[in-house]
Amino acid sequence: MRTALLVCLLAASARAGVSLEGPWSVRIERTGWQPEIATGTLLLKAKGGSLAFDVVLYARRYDLADVEMNEKQVSFRLESAEFDLRFSAELKGSRLEGRCDWKGCGDFAFTARRKESRPEEHFEKGLSFAGFFPKGDPKYGGAAMDELVAAAAESDTDAVIVLKDGRVVCERTFGRPAGPIHVMSVTKFVTAIAVGLLLEEKKIPSVDAPISTWFPEWADKGVALRHLLTHTSGIEVHQENGHPSARLLNAEKDKVAYVRALSLAKPPGTEYLYSNEATALLSGVIAAAAGEEADSYLARRLMKPLGIRDWKWDRDGAEHTFTYANLQLTARDLARIGQMVAEGGKGVVAPETIRLLGSPATPLAKGQGLLWMLRLDGAGKVVGYFHTGWLGQTLCVFPERRLVGVRLRSFKNESDAEKPEYQLGRFLALVEGLP
Repeated sequence: MRTALLVCLLAASARAGVSLEGPWSVRIERTGWQPEIATGTLLLKAKGGSLAFDVVLYARRYDLADVEMNEKQVSFRLESAEFDLRFSAELKGSRLEGRCDWKGCGDFAFTARRKESRPEEHFEKGLSFAGFFPKGDPKYGGAAMDELVAAAAESDTDAVIVLKDGRVVCERTFGRPAGPIHVMSVTKFVTAIAVGLLLEEKKIPSVDAPISTWFPEWADKGVALRHLLTHTSGIEVHQENGHPSARLLNAEKDKVAYVRALSLAKPPGTEYLYSNEATALLSGVIAAAAGEEADSYLARRLMKPLGIRDWKWDRDGAEHTFTYANLQLTARDLARIGQMVAEGGKGVVAPETIRLLGSPATPLAKGQGLLWMLRLDGAGKVVGYFHTGWLGQTLCVFPERRLVGVRLRSFKNESDAEKPEYQLGRFLALVEGLP
């Protein structure tokens, strides 16, 4: 009798242990789309769960609906008013295999493998916090922080930092040097601060001042400073594979002269199109308004007050600062800038300037401030400011929560540079998901 009861208990235990619940690494093969491989993290629960892709669908975390699951099969849909995705899969060996019906986009192969859910070290061994923000609670964030660190480790990350209430609650370099890294288009976030400071000093009269204020030959084009700051200028944008590219712009010796000579592809204020060219023109605006190049101006007005010393910002062959890219900062120094923003300017930038840069600035894109990108909640309220860059560089700030996140990755080779699994596009969602 005892033996029979033990066998029954073991069998029941084994059956109970077979479950599809938990975290999974997702892969969808989207034939004919860019990127063709969409990757992310799926969290399955009996009555829900979530899915966040690394790059596609704005790299947001979406809740699951209509979840049906047994020991071998699962089906669910993504709960979103914008996208209709329905998944069905079967457990084969150690992975899920099935289909993703992406309404309006196609029917794609869907696979997922289990992710180990284990505690992660939130701090690199041997870190000193002298001269930086004080160390916070090493257990802050719990499983949510574990997921963030694991995702960073798996995506070729060089540095990740999270600040909460002015304290460091996560800092990892994964054994790599902690020197300055090219922050790519996150440079634009810093360029915006230069414009904001010049507005404070009345050296730029208004965000709606015509560009002809600085470039008289543009008097008949109708382009205002706001258009440059919101990617709505209509200036010709070089594209590759249907996406804006800085390749031609990078090759120009005098980038300001190059953009000044470009035509308008669209009337200003009629189309939103991410524009390195328009941001490069800001180099000329800032230099004319400040009486010095953008890097020299911000060395005095931003870097020195924040104690940032180990940095570099490239100039082109005509000695114009690259206002659209090429700023090199350590993760700690980028976090200093983020914390300054989280604290409403911290005496370096006026609070009203922070609010100006971080407010919706064009009806053509709800999530666009003045160069800053905006994180909106479900009601459309601005809850955060951020910018991303090539390789997956990210700075994000959630002011009301006093939460700052930085993720940087250095360039190693062309073949790995744009792999979706290395972009960590969901970093923003991972930081936002912290308590």
